[in-house]
Amino acid sequence: MGIMEMLALILGIQVSGGALFLGVLIWGMRHMAETSRRLDAKAADFDKEHARFLRTMHRLR
Repeated sequence: MGIMEMLALILGIQVSGGALFLGVLIWGMRHMAETSRRLDAKAADFDKEHARFLRTMHRLR
């Protein structure tokens, strides 16, 4: 194997590794955004239930 073939192999490995890293990074960012949206929805549900609880307690007083 000549030096040019070795350089081409090393470059190919670096490019494929970079593409894999970029793919994982994008997947992770999308996953975090989805998790954040789900947590925001749960927090809104909790706030709504808590407000209903407070109204009920206020009415009972």
